[in-house]
Amino acid sequence: MKKLLITLILALSFLSGKGQTMIDSLLRIRSNIENVPVYLDQDAYLNNFWDIYNLYVEQGDYAEAWNLVNNTLNVFIERNFENNTYYTRAVLVALVKINNLMENYDLAIRYGEKADTMFTFASDTLSMAYSGLLSSMSSCYRIIGNTIKARNLNRKSFEICKYVYGNNILDDIYLVNKNQLHGFLNNYGLAFMEDNDYRNAEKCFQIIIQSLQNNPSHEVYQIACSNLAIIYSNQNFPKKGAELMERVVPYTQNDYLKIHSYEQIITDYTTLKDTNKVEEYLIRYNITNLNNLFYHFTTFSERERYGRWQRLAYQTLWFNNLTASCIPTISIRRMAFEMNAYYKNFTLNYSNIITDYVKQSKDSNLKELFLRYKNDINNYVFGINTRYSYFNALSKELQMLNNLKDTIKNLLAQKFLYFNEIMDFIKYGEYIIQFCDIDDIAHKNPDRNQSYYTAYVLGKQYPYPIYYYVCRKPQMDTYLHSDISNKTEYYSELYSPKHSEELYQILFEPLEYFLKNTKTIYYAPCGDLSYLNFDLLTDSLGTPLNEKYNLVRVSSVYEIPTIKSRNITTSTTAALFGDIDYATADYSAERGKIFGNLDASRPEIESIANTLKSKNISVKTYTREAATEKVFKSISGNSHEILHLSTHGFSLETERDISERPFAQSVNTYSQKESAMVLSGLALSGANNAWKGNFDLPNVEDGILTAYEISQLDLSNTKLVVLSACETARGKIFPVDGVFGLQRAFKQAGAGSILMSLWKVDDNATAKFMEYFYKFLFETNDRHKALKMAQDEVKKQYPDP
Repeated sequence: MKKLLITLILALSFLSGKGQTMIDSLLRIRSNIENVPVYLDQDAYLNNFWDIYNLYVEQGDYAEAWNLVNNTLNVFIERNFENNTYYTRAVLVALVKINNLMENYDLAIRYGEKADTMFTFASDTLSMAYSGLLSSMSSCYRIIGNTIKARNLNRKSFEICKYVYGNNILDDIYLVNKNQLHGFLNNYGLAFMEDNDYRNAEKCFQIIIQSLQNNPSHEVYQIACSNLAIIYSNQNFPKKGAELMERVVPYTQNDYLKIHSYEQIITDYTTLKDTNKVEEYLIRYNITNLNNLFYHFTTFSERERYGRWQRLAYQTLWFNNLTASCIPTISIRRMAFEMNAYYKNFTLNYSNIITDYVKQSKDSNLKELFLRYKNDINNYVFGINTRYSYFNALSKELQMLNNLKDTIKNLLAQKFLYFNEIMDFIKYGEYIIQFCDIDDIAHKNPDRNQSYYTAYVLGKQYPYPIYYYVCRKPQMDTYLHSDISNKTEYYSELYSPKHSEELYQILFEPLEYFLKNTKTIYYAPCGDLSYLNFDLLTDSLGTPLNEKYNLVRVSSVYEIPTIKSRNITTSTTAALFGDIDYATADYSAERGKIFGNLDASRPEIESIANTLKSKNISVKTYTREAATEKVFKSISGNSHEILHLSTHGFSLETERDISERPFAQSVNTYSQKESAMVLSGLALSGANNAWKGNFDLPNVEDGILTAYEISQLDLSNTKLVVLSACETARGKIFPVDGVFGLQRAFKQAGAGSILMSLWKVDDNATAKFMEYFYKFLFETNDRHKALKMAQDEVKKQYPDP
């Protein structure tokens, strides 16, 4: 499959020339009409516009269609000297449609509301153009989940259509053998399906299919066939539905439609228990999804990718997991796990691929473009540059991606690992547990609204991953979504003997059935489980998990080889930051509440420095005013092998947290993910000025080292990062990607292992813990054993977790 995968990915860079000659011809006609001085034949121009627009859409070239719509709209306004004419309204409807196709649903609805106002003002609400607007808006509302609004708009659109063409619109194919009505009929069919009126729904789709039967490559034809196949499935005729879609899919060019078609075929053959067909089409489904994924990440800017990635990744993994639970063959389970593992690591891997390629490139122009793009983004985020500079940076990124498109696709394809390759990471007695928080429901389960935490378990003796439904999410919500206004009390209660045992019974005990002669478990948590300390879960005898097993927490199973290969005790350089002057006289005994002095920080780093020096490690110590953000950033590209930061950490996760921090008001964010990275970080020298909102010097470091800034550095030489601070493992959780905060930042910067905290930590207890950790690290030559031994020692003095 790998050879096929890479071949198809590279083939994606070749844009089909089908229809291009026709488009060129139509563009020449458009130019001739447009260049007639004074008089513009608006009807001819509009018809020409629709011809070109439809060809672009059929080819899936939505960007060109979007440009065409905007250019046409401008021409009509310039030549008419007014915004609200029949022609501008018609093109505005196309603008709604193309944003719908590009999945910019919120934007499509905003344009739609503007157009609705224009139609109403012009008393043009009984036209087919207005019916088309309502139909397109209905599609957007249905996709974002507002089915009531979608249905109401659809009904209104249908009534207008019947007013124009008569009540017999569904009975005479010749009345509707016009391209402009196909979209309406498709939406009406969906409305009938929602009411379980399959007879009229089928009639709508059959009219489209019959009128376009000589053009099976038409997207509306393919959508109608897909909806008809769903009707067959709902009426318990899965074979009929699968065979219909098998006839359609060879003509499908649009990846989104192809993916949906494969899902329908797989669903039908799953019902029929046709294992061979399910395996065949699941391979095609996953290859198409990967092609689509690589296309998005080499065609769209960082801002545009965000929403698309979430939907694409979530749906892909949900469907793979669902299929694996329904048809548990060796190849299907392997494939589903491979996709989960790859997607979980994808965005981090993508970022590192771009950075590494540019860094190693000999193309000075490429390097300059990359640096300018990064610099412009950074300056916008921290309020130095305007929003215009941000959009200018996005254009630089697109220019860079366009230059590297084929190279990036090839590199991304080569990073895909297969089951056997991942199994080579571990030995007998070692296991991998990868948790999933995709809402995947077993086909046999009648309640399709439930959501679960599931897990893949891999061991050397198993020829395929075990896929197990661990627990329902509401069970875990009882523990993880309690009131945490008082975090100290919350965590003490969460890891009390009673709750630790209950969490163990829910989350881990069911999986132990598959763990035979276990020594080491590599586990990758997901969702809210990322905020759970598995070490402290205890069995019925009160034994913590980290005493039963050698637990190794990973962000992704792809990290396991790196973790195994990095020997920290062979390090030769270290940098320690601590006893920092935050320019305040306030004192806090917790490392995070306010940026006050940490009295235990100086003896902590002095003790660690002595330990490291005794092992012939060169140590640089930065304290008080010298522990600056500028100094930390200066190590980028030539970082120390051990980095230790004894300071305050912060993670602003709620609206209340953000509103109470003046620093948070001074930054710009252009996506939820970047916002999470800017609102997590560490305090260095002088941080309190910026934290209080009193710092406004451009191009001067403010002392607050955000996760976003760390992610832009090169710390690939660093084997171990120790964050001796509060809540450094926290951040904002996103589906598939996991936690966005300091841990992702250091991973993105290339650092190896990271020691972090999930909650607020006492100053003195933390200092003691760190001394023990480094002592045991060099005694055992094993960072995980050192962590466990340090925990045991500190527990003697501070028994509460």
